[in-house]
Amino acid sequence: MKSLFILFFVAVMYLTSSTANGQLLGSFKASAGIKTAKKSADSVMTSAQLVGILTLGDTTSAIQLPIPVKFLDYSNGTSQGWLYFYRGKTIGKTTDTTISIGVVAIAGILFQPINLDLGIGAVGGFFAKDSVIPAKFTDSDIMMKNINANAEHKAFMTANPNSKPFLIPLGFYPTARFFPRNTLLWQLTFPPTTGKGTMVCEVNGTTGETKCQTITAVDEDIQTSSISITPNPASHQATIFIPNELYSPTVSIELFNSIGRSIQQFSVSTNISERIIIPLDGLDDGVYFVKYSNGKNIITKPIVIQN
Repeated sequence: MKSLFILFFVAVMYLTSSTANGQLLGSFKASAGIKTAKKSADSVMTSAQLVGILTLGDTTSAIQLPIPVKFLDYSNGTSQGWLYFYRGKTIGKTTDTTISIGVVAIAGILFQPINLDLGIGAVGGFFAKDSVIPAKFTDSDIMMKNINANAEHKAFMTANPNSKPFLIPLGFYPTARFFPRNTLLWQLTFPPTTGKGTMVCEVNGTTGETKCQTITAVDEDIQTSSISITPNPASHQATIFIPNELYSPTVSIELFNSIGRSIQQFSVSTNISERIIIPLDGLDDGVYFVKYSNGKNIITKPIVIQN
């Protein structure tokens, strides 16, 4: 009820205000809303730990708020709304749970939490388990400053001036592209608009080190003892080719999105051939990762989806 009152309060302010929405809601960087989010998390769970931070880029996302929100300002890395993911135990219960808390700033002065399901499903698998964001991390303003200074990003944006990522998350990822697994990272995927290829940028959440790369086709390992995926980019389906040395009667294939969230798992029959076809219908454009495991080897490969 408290959250609904807050939403009603904000909506009324918006409808009755004679000022523009940009003046109603203030922009702030990721670290500024943590105190408000933590207080809200502590009201519903014990031992609340911050495991992820996220804001939107393209406002066509499925997340809908009762008022217009300018999510990421690409010039300075601030946002009018951030989501904070906390893991802990629900008060009065012993089971672990994960909640998402939205925070907005009214006129840049009064921070308000929004404790509602904002459309991010299965948040328990959104970030790596048991990885807590430290008190000090590369903040969103520094993150965007580093990306804007990256030569690969500059070249990509010249060819795709209107490209914006859908999500801008900070967390520990099981499928990092440029850094070791489960590194604290900001990870952004920029889809093509006029040019070719999809750009992936990762900013180390501890050191600020920034790496970007434009992906136009599958990144093949030189070794023969690796799986390959074709076509890449793909749209409706893709075929995974498995060399003989990696064949096993026990095979699992899992598809992750660009921020390391598992979105599909495939059961593979024991009479598997060297080819496995995986469906991709219904997935948004962007960079995904296919994880192949045969009980002994684990191989992760990127795949670009362009519909």
